[in-house]
Amino acid sequence: MHAIASRHTDAEIMARILRRWGYGLIRGSTRKGGKAVVKKMAEVFKNAGIIAVTNDGPKGPPRIAKAGSTGVALKYDVQIITITGSATKYWQMKSWDRFMVPKPFGKIQVIVSPPLEFSEKPETAEEEVKLLSDYMNRYQDEVDRITGKID
Repeated sequence: MHAIASRHTDAEIMARILRRWGYGLIRGSTRKGGKAVVKKMAEVFKNAGIIAVTNDGPKGPPRIAKAGSTGVALKYDVQIITITGSATKYWQMKSWDRFMVPKPFGKIQVIVSPPLEFSEKPETAEEEVKLLSDYMNRYQDEVDRITGKID
């Protein structure tokens, strides 16, 4: 299992945690090292590996996917799933993504989606972004309804 983490100092805490948990790291982002990230992703996929991607970051906007993941998944015949979560009690950061930190004694709900089905390959980057954003947000909205975050 690999995770993609930017080289930015904000990502360093999460990168250290993931490394400690035994994840391989692919360091880079769309703006810095993007080609190297895609090359490393290809190596991982060719060896039947799994890659975790935070697809709306690191600078947002929140809940809008970045282009690229769908194309890479189709090229290497790999599946895309989403893992979304929410909590009944949480602190919300004043960051671009309104990051949530669960509070003690609340309930945390996580949804792992089924693999995204492609009826046909998206023709444009805009179609890819819409397809993946809608898919991610369907499960985020569902988990938020379960925890009472949204009605």
